[in-house]
Amino acid sequence: MLTQIGKWAERFSAVSPWSNVYGLARTLLALGTLVTLAATPSDVLFQPAGGAAHPPMCNGARQISVFCIASHVPSELVRWLSVVALVVVASGFRPRLTGIVHWWIAFSFQGSSPIGDGGDQAAAVLSLLLVPLTLLDGRVWHWQTDESRGGFAARTFGHVTLLACRLQVAGIYLHAAAGKFTHEEWANGTAVYYWFTHPLIGARGWVFALLRPLLITEGVALITWGTIIFEFFLAAAVVAPRKPRQVLLWSGIAFHGGILLIHGLVSFATIMFGALVLLMRMPDEVFALPRWVSVKGTVRGLLAARGSQEPPWSPVRPKV
Repeated sequence: MLTQIGKWAERFSAVSPWSNVYGLARTLLALGTLVTLAATPSDVLFQPAGGAAHPPMCNGARQISVFCIASHVPSELVRWLSVVALVVVASGFRPRLTGIVHWWIAFSFQGSSPIGDGGDQAAAVLSLLLVPLTLLDGRVWHWQTDESRGGFAARTFGHVTLLACRLQVAGIYLHAAAGKFTHEEWANGTAVYYWFTHPLIGARGWVFALLRPLLITEGVALITWGTIIFEFFLAAAVVAPRKPRQVLLWSGIAFHGGILLIHGLVSFATIMFGALVLLMRMPDEVFALPRWVSVKGTVRGLLAARGSQEPPWSPVRPKV
């Protein structure tokens, strides 16, 4: 049995876990938190909420929050420094140095501010799970793909880290689907009507006009129950083969894009896009993105390409 486990581990670690797949996911997770911090003043981020301690909340583990450690510094300055740090994280520069910073800021916002939502909780957890992978990532940019990087132990540990992320995202969707059965509105098929007509985050304008015919017919039940079924499918993607995962990835992006359009939850949608990438794409299923090796190399390529129709960069080809 141990021999079989060893052979499985060798196959498991044959592909480098450090590709632009987890890189794109990191960028999307960072952008989700960045959007909230950049667009929300400190007096709103830390507005007192009923029944909660006066924010920023600094009890327990929250004491290590950047907003608590730097409590003597103006909160607006801390907020903008956090935004700048997240810009660096989202750019993909030096994952080994920015991985812990990413988690620290995501955890600080989710733990110290009372306005966070489920997306912010997912960003804090996933950025923490990715820390071991980033510490083993010696690339300059997380957009690069280097099949020669890392030994057997490092690669195996990296794949286990990504598997933990996939299980976490699958668990999020499984909990979201199963948890809806405990609410009468979801069970009887009317929940979507109340969400779409919510006075604060419901549909507005032409979006509401487009959805209204469905909300006053049996179509509302189809959307309500269809949401539950689709979330179960997203959770099951953790054990699905490649082709179904590709379909579910784009379907999930459309699903959260619809939530963004209807409810305006920009940061939530962006974070869940990153979570979907972690769940649906394996490390060897790289994205075909331009490979910009360096500024020097780019300038040299531009000079060499003068008078030629060939571009000074080469795309990263996905493996089949």
